[in-house]
Amino acid sequence: MSNNIDNPAGRLLNILLSARGQKDNIAVKQVWANVFGLKADDTGSILFMVAELINLTKNTQEEIQKIEDINHSIYLQPFKKIETAFAVANLETNWASFKNHITQDTIVALQFCSDTLSRRIGETEIPKEDLDNLLKDIETLTSSIANATFSDDFKAFLIDNLENIRKAILTYRIRGANALKKVFESSIGAICLYQDQIQEEGKPKSNQKILSKFFSIVSGLNSLVALALKTKELAGPIAKLLLGPPGE
Repeated sequence: MSNNIDNPAGRLLNILLSARGQKDNIAVKQVWANVFGLKADDTGSILFMVAELINLTKNTQEEIQKIEDINHSIYLQPFKKIETAFAVANLETNWASFKNHITQDTIVALQFCSDTLSRRIGETEIPKEDLDNLLKDIETLTSSIANATFSDDFKAFLIDNLENIRKAILTYRIRGANALKKVFESSIGAICLYQDQIQEEGKPKSNQKILSKFFSIVSGLNSLVALALKTKELAGPIAKLLLGPPGE
């Protein structure tokens, strides 16, 4: 039975399984920090990821309700316990207060949901190594942009786009490839709007190298989205923008 993250139920299932393996006597905040690779004192990021996880629970139910040939009441039953778990447990309580609501019956029911959704909307899973490499490239490039001779507003344009891509990658385990697709489309729109400024800011060779790396990251994101959603990579005039800064 499917346990993959190629569908929202599978993503929710894998995260809850990872969380269930944590010790009962540690704080909920520490559990989510461990699951998502965050620092326990980074409350803002933890709350953001928990909110995304709650949205995933809602999205999973919506996808199940779209299926016409199943008994919705049976498939939706485990979500009552999951929603109760989020409602009663705050970040400072012991993990057991949350974990006790995620019973083995709930896990099995989620496995059925995952298997059913996987057959209908399954994505191709993006290798973690590819996502990690893209994150490293973003971190390195962000530092380079800060020290470059770009105007302040153009630096903000580049860094904002990279930060949006970074967040989409970090939440991939929760939101799947569609989140990557949305941020890619947003980056393409921004690139189109900034074409004239890209031409001007990219004249110095040192800036061209940075812009080339920026386009390489966006292009890499395009490839991952195409892999996951089983679509062709973007073609035509916009693709040329992804090959490197104009005039290079």
